[in-house]
Amino acid sequence: MPDIHFECPKCNQSLDAPEELVGQLIECPSCNETIEIPIHSSPPRLETPMAPKPQHIVKNIVRRQPIQVIVEEQPIKVVVKDFEMSFDSMVMFMIKWALASIPALFILAVAAFIIFLIIGAVSRN
Repeated sequence: MPDIHFECPKCNQSLDAPEELVGQLIECPSCNETIEIPIHSSPPRLETPMAPKPQHIVKNIVRRQPIQVIVEEQPIKVVVKDFEMSFDSMVMFMIKWALASIPALFILAVAAFIIFLIIGAVSRN
């Protein structure tokens, strides 16, 4: 039978359960919140590449029977607010950045030269 796809209302963990378990109460494997398996699947979300989905076994609270629920890992958001770097490390970083920009400047100069040659050749005619 097809699975019901839904999310825990407390932690938003994505879960899958067999259709025959609709209406039963389970514990969320992520936050241990008691949730009811809905009648209909939630709309699918856009997925981001992530690690393989681990499978967890949760217990049915009403009948105490094991239920297999597939848990999708949530992507971790990283926000860099501030970082500390010594003066020497910052100087080395800036030197490396300046050296890395040299090929880009060379490519831009060659492209500009070619464009000026084309414009000069067109304007002579």
